[in-house]
Amino acid sequence: MIRGGLLTSIFLALAAACAKPAPPVEGYIQVPGGKIYYARMGNGPGTPLIVIHGGPGSGSYANKPFGALGDDRPVIRYDQLGSGKADHPSDTTLFTVDRAVKELQALRDSLGLTEVHLLGQSWGGMLLEAYMGSHPKGVKSVTFLSPLVTTAQWEQDADSLIKTLADSVQQAIKTNEANHTTDSAAYQAATMEYYRHFVFRKPMHIPGADTASHGELVYGYMWGPSEFTSTGTLKTFDGTEWLKGITVPAIVDVPTGAVVTNDFAQMTLDLSSEWTAHHRPGAPDLYPEAQRDEMDELMADVYRDVNNSVYRAGFATDQGSYQEAYSALFTRLDRLSERLERRRYLMGESITEADVRLWPTLVRFDAVYHGHFKCNRQKLTEMPVLWAYARDLFQTPGFGDTVDFGQIKIHYYCVHRSINPTGIVPVGPDVSNWTSQHDREELGGSPFGGGTPPGPPPTVEA
Repeated sequence: MIRGGLLTSIFLALAAACAKPAPPVEGYIQVPGGKIYYARMGNGPGTPLIVIHGGPGSGSYANKPFGALGDDRPVIRYDQLGSGKADHPSDTTLFTVDRAVKELQALRDSLGLTEVHLLGQSWGGMLLEAYMGSHPKGVKSVTFLSPLVTTAQWEQDADSLIKTLADSVQQAIKTNEANHTTDSAAYQAATMEYYRHFVFRKPMHIPGADTASHGELVYGYMWGPSEFTSTGTLKTFDGTEWLKGITVPAIVDVPTGAVVTNDFAQMTLDLSSEWTAHHRPGAPDLYPEAQRDEMDELMADVYRDVNNSVYRAGFATDQGSYQEAYSALFTRLDRLSERLERRRYLMGESITEADVRLWPTLVRFDAVYHGHFKCNRQKLTEMPVLWAYARDLFQTPGFGDTVDFGQIKIHYYCVHRSINPTGIVPVGPDVSNWTSQHDREELGGSPFGGGTPPGPPPTVEA
């Protein structure tokens, strides 16, 4: 009986593995202005995923590959009003961000999707930003795929790409946009040249696509004549206000998806003191109980005047705010230099959480903060005590072996376009001096106290 049941189970499992995926469940939903089309792909046990297509007007056919996730969770793709299999009204008053937000909520309500994951691609990311600003209830996660955060930044980036094209292409774009002749053959040819270089890796046509009626009307009305120029209602779109509300890092309870805490200052202290059962053998005590009161006060000073002041200086929008942050930063660095003249680490003879928190600002200082954030009274290499202290940490397992100076510069200089509009990444500074002799061991102490150093980082991360 057991053998027969086991064989039956194996047969059923093999049959299920060999069977073709179940066809998607399709349908239409009435929304303000007409009907939209949806397809539910798969029926796995996980929280459903809604995939929001780009455009506006592109349709959801290109999102069919997400159906591969259907064994894990239902995946819902849908054609927004004016695209794909949805209704294509001619009333342009329907083509607004607010109506698209209501449309997405109507989809959730109609399908009973009280809890969802959301993924937005291109324009879908813009819609997702607007949606999360007003309808975040029940959303377990958001994923942005090739997102647009602000139209102004998008066009600025596109302009930098246009400047790499042939002069004749640049002139065709400039002339026809100035003359409002973007339907001309010359402009269309220039547009396709841009697309060939920067948009399409494969031919634009998708064989068998069910979006033959691409939403040209909604695309032109909301966006404009091309991917690189916006003249429509989305020209002033700015999703940064919602993005400012995202808090990371966070500790998340995996079974429920609930955020347990996003208190980043307390998070690492809890990991040091409350999660000791999960520490590796020989892990050092980074938050010694006997020193906690002094450490807490010192770490608060380091965060306020060092970690945060470089950002306050870098993003200041008036001279007074900049100078206030600048003064706080270097006043604190001078005090830390005095503290470290006769002790190897901030709390004495071994590394603690206080050193770990000061470290990121020091290791990035000359590469980023000195120039990019205008924290330029001195370079770290011109502050003898702090420079020796930073080299000591850099040469300690777990510190320098996790640093990628190239990535640090690319992140800051490319992401902060309000500070560095050109996106040019500096070649310097020379970082070979980080491995030079520091002589800090003469102050005594042991980096990990009674513990042992960590092993090397994983090969894929080194």
